[in-house]
Amino acid sequence: MPLKWPSLPLIVTKAISLILKIWDIKTLYSQFDSHCIAGWEITDKVGSHLQLIMLSVVPDIAFLTCIGVAMFIKTCTFGSDQGTIAYNLVVGILQIWSIFYIYAIEDCGNDAISIVKSVTLPSIIAGIVHLLNSVFCLVFVAPEERAFPLRRPASSTMAENEN
Repeated sequence: MPLKWPSLPLIVTKAISLILKIWDIKTLYSQFDSHCIAGWEITDKVGSHLQLIMLSVVPDIAFLTCIGVAMFIKTCTFGSDQGTIAYNLVVGILQIWSIFYIYAIEDCGNDAISIVKSVTLPSIIAGIVHLLNSVFCLVFVAPEERAFPLRRPASSTMAENEN
């Protein structure tokens, strides 16, 4: 049973981060007809933020689906491996980094700017959830994946390698 229950926090944190990202994207897309964005005053900053957010939406959907399927397989530890740890660490940092594009926007006096700047909260939370997900993966990584054996097999000798 110890290999099964870590899947639940992984699927929950993936779902939370995916919902927050979709909320962020939907909120920004609803403001695309505002004067600031339609007038190309802040489009580059909003576009850069959206690009960093959308970079991880499709892999998150794939991870969520695979972890959901893997929960029904007793010996499967998908989602708590080194690749997932690295992915969540990088995406968490990118999520938090993407808010600096929004913070760089100057107030143009439009009412939509407060809505555009409010998307930083879901981005920060999604980034923190990704970082927490990488910690979950690090804690619950399978024992056989924790260490890489660097020693030679007992049957190999220097004489065999020279021939």
